[in-house]
Amino acid sequence: MTNNWTVSTDKNNYMPGDIVVITARGFAVGSTIEFAIKDDPDDFGDDGNADVYQPFSVTDGGASELDDIANGEVLVVWRVPTDNNGTGSGTPDAFNARLILTATGSGADRTFGTTDDQVATTTFTDADPALLQTYFVPVPEQQVNYIFNDLENNVSDGIISIISMTMSRDGTLIYYDQWENGYDSNITNPTNIYSIGNPGGTQIWGDGIDENGAAPGITGDIFKAGDIVVLRNVVPTNPRGTQIYFDGGDKIGATTAIAVTRGYWPQTVEGSGGSVLGGAVEVFDIFRYGKEYKVPVGQNLTNDNGMFSYAGLAVGAAQDNTLVQIDVNGDGDFADATDVNVTLNQGQTYVVRGTGDGSNPSLPSGPGINVNSRVLASNPVQVDLVTGVINANFQSDSFALKPLDKLGNSYYSPVTTTVTPSNNSGPVSYFLYNPGSGTITVNYRTTAGTGNLTVAAGETVRYTPTVSGSGIHFYTGSDLNNPNGGNFDVIATYDSATSNYIGQNWDWGWTLTPQNGLTSQVVVGWAQGSSDTNGNVVADANGSPLWVTATTNTIVYVDWDGNPANSTLSAPNGQKYDIAYTVNALQSVRLYDSKFNDSDQSGARLFTTDGALIAVAYGEDQTPQGNVPNPLSTPPTTNINNNTKFGSTASSPYLDVGTNVLPLPALAIKKFINGQDADSPTGPVILVGSTATFTYNVSNNGGNPLKNVTVVDDGGPDSSFAPNPEVNSGGFNIGDGNSDNKLDTGEIWKYKATKTVTAGQYTNIATVNAKDLSGQDVAPDADPANYFGATPALT
Repeated sequence: MTNNWTVSTDKNNYMPGDIVVITARGFAVGSTIEFAIKDDPDDFGDDGNADVYQPFSVTDGGASELDDIANGEVLVVWRVPTDNNGTGSGTPDAFNARLILTATGSGADRTFGTTDDQVATTTFTDADPALLQTYFVPVPEQQVNYIFNDLENNVSDGIISIISMTMSRDGTLIYYDQWENGYDSNITNPTNIYSIGNPGGTQIWGDGIDENGAAPGITGDIFKAGDIVVLRNVVPTNPRGTQIYFDGGDKIGATTAIAVTRGYWPQTVEGSGGSVLGGAVEVFDIFRYGKEYKVPVGQNLTNDNGMFSYAGLAVGAAQDNTLVQIDVNGDGDFADATDVNVTLNQGQTYVVRGTGDGSNPSLPSGPGINVNSRVLASNPVQVDLVTGVINANFQSDSFALKPLDKLGNSYYSPVTTTVTPSNNSGPVSYFLYNPGSGTITVNYRTTAGTGNLTVAAGETVRYTPTVSGSGIHFYTGSDLNNPNGGNFDVIATYDSATSNYIGQNWDWGWTLTPQNGLTSQVVVGWAQGSSDTNGNVVADANGSPLWVTATTNTIVYVDWDGNPANSTLSAPNGQKYDIAYTVNALQSVRLYDSKFNDSDQSGARLFTTDGALIAVAYGEDQTPQGNVPNPLSTPPTTNINNNTKFGSTASSPYLDVGTNVLPLPALAIKKFINGQDADSPTGPVILVGSTATFTYNVSNNGGNPLKNVTVVDDGGPDSSFAPNPEVNSGGFNIGDGNSDNKLDTGEIWKYKATKTVTAGQYTNIATVNAKDLSGQDVAPDADPANYFGATPALT
C-alpha cells in the first residue's frame, strides 16, 4: 500500500541560522502533526554529538500553522542551530550533519499511538555554502611603513589602507575575517561571528542580516551587481597596536566572482600628502596562486636607469605549514646567508626588504631582490614586488607577480605615453623577462609597426615604444593569431626613468595579463582619481583613468557604476550600458567617468559583444588637468561631457599608483527560473505543487576553447537534482555549433533541470567548471537563483 502523506523541506541544504520551511502533505484534515528532528547517528556533524532537537506539534488549520487552513497540509518553520547546545558559542549543533526529519500525524482518530498514525520522513543537511573565491589581503601596513622609510625620510606612521571589492552579480555573499584575533577555522560557518559586542568577529555581508555585519555603504545589506565596498582606514605603525582594522592579512570569501584591489600609502611624506609615494595591486584569489615564481626585475638590473635600485618582495601564504624558500640573490640555490627558508601559516606574509637608505625607524633594511630571484613554496602562495629609488622624491611602484605556470606567450597592454618625455616626465617602458633555459625572440606590434626583441635565458630586456596613442602586443612564435613560442613575463612602468629623468612624478607600474587570460569583460575594483590625506576622493580632481585596448576592432560598452538597473541603453547582447566607445585593434583609449563626475572610476563594468578581448589598466595620466582629449570627439576636444577637470599634476592630491584590471573569468554561467534571471530574493512567485524550470546558459568570454564543462547545482530537496545538458540528435550540446565538444568563444551551451515547488523562499547556486585544452582547471563561475513557493488560497 502506498502512503499519500509526505514531508519535505524547501531546500536540500542550509547554513546555521537559516530558516527551514517544512511542508507536510496528505495528512488527515484537522489532525495534529508532531515534527521531530535529529542528527543522523551515522553523520552527526562537526560538534561530535548526535543531537536530538526539541520536537514540536502543529494542528492542521490551527493558530501555529502558517497557512491557517485545515486541508491536510501543514506549513511550519524551524531554525537551524547557530551555537553549541544553546551556549552562544562553539561549533553549532548539526553543522555538517545530515538531519532526519520525521512528521507523525495523529490520523483520523486524532490520537497518537494508534494504528492510523501517519508517519513520513525526509532528510536535509546543514553545511557550508559554496565559496567561489577566497582572498588574503597582501602587504601588511607595518611592512609598507618600513619599505617607504627605506625609500624616503619623514614618512608618517599612519598608513592609508584601501581594500576594495566590486560585485559582478546580484546576490553575492561576502565573508570578511580580520586577522588580528585569528581566523575562523571555517569562514562560511564562523564560530567567532561579528556582533555589536564582538566587533572583531567574522562578518557576513549581503545576507540582509545587519546583526552579523553589514557592508559599509550598502543599503539593506543586499548586494547588487556593480556594488563596490571600499574599506578605507588609517592603520597605525611603530607600533601597530592590537586594535582591529581593515588591513593587510585579512581574509575574504565570496560566493560569486568579485574584483579586489589593494592600495596603500603614507598619510604624509616629507611634510606633503603621501599619495605621491604609494602602491596598489590587483589582488588574486587563491585559485591564481602558485608554488613557483621568478622575479623579472631587481636591484641588479642595468637597463632600468635605477628604477629598481630598491626591490622588496612580499610572499603570502593561504595554508598553514607552508614552507617558503626564497633565492634572494637569484644564483639558483637557497643556501646563501641572505636566502630565506621559512614556514608560514595562512594569512602570514614574509617580506624581503630592499637595500634602504639607512635611516630610522626601519633599520635594518634587507638585502634586496635581484632579477631571477626565485620563490618556491610547498603550497600555493601570492607574491608582490615593491620597487623604488632611494631619496628620489617619491619614486615607487608595486607589482602583483604571476607564478611560472600561469605565464603566457602573448600579452596586450593598453597604456601609452601621453606627453613628450623630458627632464620632468618619462615614457611607458616594458620589461620582458625570459624565465626559461633557452633564448627566445619576442615579437611586438603597435599601431605604428612591428619589430622583435631577443631575450636570453634568465635575462630581462627593456623596450620603450616611441609611438603615442597605441597599445602594444608582445608574442612569441611565427603566428600572431596563434602564438606558439615560449612563455615569458612582462611588467610595465609608467613615467619611467630615463637618462635625464628619475621617474618620480607620475610613476606607477603594473603586470600584464597573458592573452589566454583575457576575456571580453572586466569589472573594475578600486580606481580613485585622487586622494586627500585620509584616502578620500577629492572633488574635481580626476587624474587616473581606465586605459583600454582591444585585440580586434570593436565597440567597448561602459556601465560606469556596474549596475545595469541604472543604465538605459542596451548593447546588442541585451546588457545595459551608459556610453560606448569605438576602439580599434591596439588603439589606446583613456576612459574617465563622465557620467557621475565623481573623480572615481571604481566599480565600472566594461564589455564587448563581438568576442573581441580587452586589456584594461588603471593608473595616473601625465596629461595636465584640462588637456585630456575626448575620445568621442572628432577632431578631439578637451570637453568631456561638460567636464574639463580630467588630468593631473605632479603633486598631491593625485595618486602615483595603478594596477592591472583583472578580467572576469572566461567561463560564465547564467541561471534562470521559469525564464527569469532572479539573482536576489524573492524572485518569481510560483504556486506550490507546480513545476519550476531551471535553465542554465554557459558561455566562454575568453579567447581559447574550453573542455570538460560541468554544471552542478546545490538545489534540492531531491539529492538527485542535477542540471542536464540539452543535446541534439548527435549527442552534442545544442549550443556546440561545430559539434567538437569544446566550448568555443561565442558559443552558449544549454542545461536544464526541473523540480516540484515547495512552500517558502528558495535560494540556490549553480556552479560551472571546465579545463583549458592543456588540461588545466580554469577559474569557475557561479550564479544564484531564487523563487518563492506560494500556497494557493481556498475560495
